[in-house]
Amino acid sequence: MRYASLGSGSKGNATLVESEKSCVMIDCGFNHKQTLLRLERLGKGPEDITAICLTHEHGDHIAGVRLFSKRYGTPVYMTSGTANALEDVQTQVLIQAGDSLHFGELEIISVAVSHDAAEPCQYVIKEGSKRLGLLTDIGYACDAVLDAYQGCDALILEANYDDEQLENGYYPESVKARIAGERGHLSNEQSLALIKALEFENVHALSIAHVSEKNNHQETIKSLFRQHFGSQVEQMDFVCQQEGMIWRTLT
Repeated sequence: MRYASLGSGSKGNATLVESEKSCVMIDCGFNHKQTLLRLERLGKGPEDITAICLTHEHGDHIAGVRLFSKRYGTPVYMTSGTANALEDVQTQVLIQAGDSLHFGELEIISVAVSHDAAEPCQYVIKEGSKRLGLLTDIGYACDAVLDAYQGCDALILEANYDDEQLENGYYPESVKARIAGERGHLSNEQSLALIKALEFENVHALSIAHVSEKNNHQETIKSLFRQHFGSQVEQMDFVCQQEGMIWRTLT
C-alpha cells in the first residue's frame, strides 16, 4: 500500500491510497482543474481513480466531486447524511459507519466522528496486515475513534490549531468556539493526546494534516510533539495545503 495527498487544509483536501489493482481518492476538495493538476503531480490521471470515498459535505472536501464523478463515471461512496446535504452526485453509493468497502486488495472501513456535518466519517484503510488511519475533521476523539484506530501502522492526523494562536486571532468568537468545540477540529494538544492514547510510536509514519494557515505553524507543532518524540519529531511529515504530500509506502 502507498498513499499521498493532493493537499490538506481549509482550501481543499484529497488523499490517494493505492494498492496493486486499485487507487482510491478520499475526498475531492479541489476544483476540477486543480484536481487534475495535483493528480498529475503524483503521476496519476482521473482514469486511475477506482472510487472516491467522502468524509463529509463541507466544501473543502467535495468541491470537485460532482464534475469528476459525472465526467468519468467514478463511483462516490458516502453516508446518507452526506448524500442528502450534497445532492446531485450521479454515481453515489450509500454507506454507513462501520461498513467495510473492498477495492482490490484494499479494505476501507468507515468510522463515525463528531464533526459539524450531517453524518461525517473518517476511514481506516487495510491491506493485508497493514493499517493506515486517516483522521481529520473529527471534533474530538470519542471511544469509537480510539477503538477503530488502535494498532494503525501509519496515521494521517489532524493538528488544526494552536490554542493560543486561535484565542488571540481575529476570528469572530462564534467561529473560534466552533473550531475548538466538540464538533470542530483537533488542537495540537488534542492531537498529541490522541497519539499517546493510541500508543502510536511510529513517528516516521506520522503525517500531520489539516494545519490551519492562520492559527497554527509547523514549528509550533514540532515544539509540542518534541516533548513526546524527542529529536525523532523531525521524521514526521506535514501535509501542506499547496504541495500536499508525495507518495509514502507502507510495507
